[in-house]
Amino acid sequence: MISSPSSSKSISLRCLSRRLSRDERGVLDIELVGFIPILVLILLFLLQGFLAVSTVTSTSAAARDGARAAMLGPSATAAAEKSLPDWVTLQSVTDECGPQHCIQVKARVPIGLPAFTTKHVTVTKTAYFPEN
Repeated sequence: MISSPSSSKSISLRCLSRRLSRDERGVLDIELVGFIPILVLILLFLLQGFLAVSTVTSTSAAARDGARAAMLGPSATAAAEKSLPDWVTLQSVTDECGPQHCIQVKARVPIGLPAFTTKHVTVTKTAYFPEN
């Protein structure tokens, strides 16, 4: 049986077409390249949220410790500094609350990593204490 050249070309094109439609090599690589940046962004947002919540909690504890120290006599600033973790940057400790007795602690929230801060993102916590 003699086959014509045009029929063999059409058969080979059909085979090639079927083979290419089933070949999925590289698809996973493309999906991974698209997924990794999204995963990194989600992890950075989670880290930022954790750092913000930890800074708020630490600043609140520092204000309470500063108020306790001010009530007992030692330096409120030293007590607040000692109470904060090393990665939280203390911006100020004041006792100017008008007629009430209080300590106000202001700290910077780390941006992305604990070492990076900005003066524009801060947490201020106030703790009141009774008069002696």
